[in-house]
Amino acid sequence: MAQIYGGKLLATGSKSCVIHPNIRCKNNKYKKRNKKTISKIVFGDTANEYSEREKGINDKIRRIPNYKKWALIYDEICKPPSFDESIKIDKGINDCLKEENYELHSGIEKKKKELFDKNSIMLIGDYGGITLGDYFKKEFGGASSIKVIEKKFIILMKKIEHLFEGLADLNKYNISHLDIKQNNIVYHKGVFKFIDFGLSNDISNKEHFLKRSDNEFKTQRIYVWYPIEYIYFNADKKQLEYEKQKIDVLGIDEYRNHMSLYNGINNFYGRNTHNDVTTIINDYLKLDKTKFLNTEYVDLIKAVDTYSFGMLIPFMFFTEGLIEYIESSKLLLDFFYLFRDMCEPYYKNRISITDAYNRFKILLNKHSKKTKTKKTKKKSKKK
Repeated sequence: MAQIYGGKLLATGSKSCVIHPNIRCKNNKYKKRNKKTISKIVFGDTANEYSEREKGINDKIRRIPNYKKWALIYDEICKPPSFDESIKIDKGINDCLKEENYELHSGIEKKKKELFDKNSIMLIGDYGGITLGDYFKKEFGGASSIKVIEKKFIILMKKIEHLFEGLADLNKYNISHLDIKQNNIVYHKGVFKFIDFGLSNDISNKEHFLKRSDNEFKTQRIYVWYPIEYIYFNADKKQLEYEKQKIDVLGIDEYRNHMSLYNGINNFYGRNTHNDVTTIINDYLKLDKTKFLNTEYVDLIKAVDTYSFGMLIPFMFFTEGLIEYIESSKLLLDFFYLFRDMCEPYYKNRISITDAYNRFKILLNKHSKKTKTKKTKKKSKKK
């Protein structure tokens, strides 16, 4: 995600940018510029459809009791000011329309204005803070003492507890976030909260989830936040056979981008990625997908967010080079066994988010008590 003056440019391919502080609406009817508020401006032919859907999901989340404990959502939708007016408000907006992203090859400035003025819509909502990814790098980057890591880890677990509650609530209300990763979680009022529900939808909307998995399958990468079974589900037999050939020729680490990272995390858990991937492909080659869509597909979708959330902490430990510390810490191992069960490759064997939340609370209570006991003993010795 590239940083721009006055806000952030979202490199998600959704033709959108987030500006902080927010920009007032074109008709000035809604919120004026406020440091506690952000604007998400969406461009292109599908801007209205995309924004209305996201606003609709946000409205459904607003009806969930206590949602503010774990989510930051957009509560207004409107037309942004003209391109010229918006540039005066925040020069960073000029960087939201990149030539390489929007195919503005000639008459760039003119086309920017046309795209902005004719095909743009704006969402306004509360501003969070530092992302979970940035927080983790700041707190854990360069850490070399297991005691320091354990102390920081328990603090982090306390700050993410409401995220478990939020996922359990979303699941209860049959909504999938579908884009859980470290940059879509922000620190707000002492705890972490989910943001960016742009890919979220009702779990019953099978077409939406099939389209998303199809789009991800057609990339050159493996998206570590999705289980393989979800990414491959909508592929046809010819595509699946080609995947098997690529694995045979290039190897499991090289046949798609980011596979070495995905494989490294699964190796830590003692999983054989090659066997898991090829087994899923072979199962899908024999599967009656029409029947599966009418019976079990919803169960598969319900388990995607659990997988994504279970990948979060292992992913950050792996990318920061902290995996080696886990096996020497009973505290870390206890939590990582939970994360292991959350990112189980097969949805039928994956723990439910409700059970995961219950286990998490038990672990947090257990290890928080140990930390308090150690502190009490130290104080007693001093006396």
